[in-house]
Amino acid sequence: MWTVDRLRHPDTAAPLTQFIASNRPLPFEKEAFRVDPDVTIAFTADGLWPAITTAALYGVWAVWVKLKVES
Repeated sequence: MWTVDRLRHPDTAAPLTQFIASNRPLPFEKEAFRVDPDVTIAFTADGLWPAITTAALYGVWAVWVKLKVES
């Protein structure tokens, strides 16, 4: 399922950081990340993800309601 800001989702951040650490250097790493090879690329859980997800879901619901009312 698609989620808003999934790279910082608490269930995703730790496994993603571990995957990147075990597979470095990544293809196109120099072009995608501006970090030195000895710097750890780490993703941390963001406490705002529930609020962002809620806002996104509300937005989808509001659009659905508006389209339903107009039709």
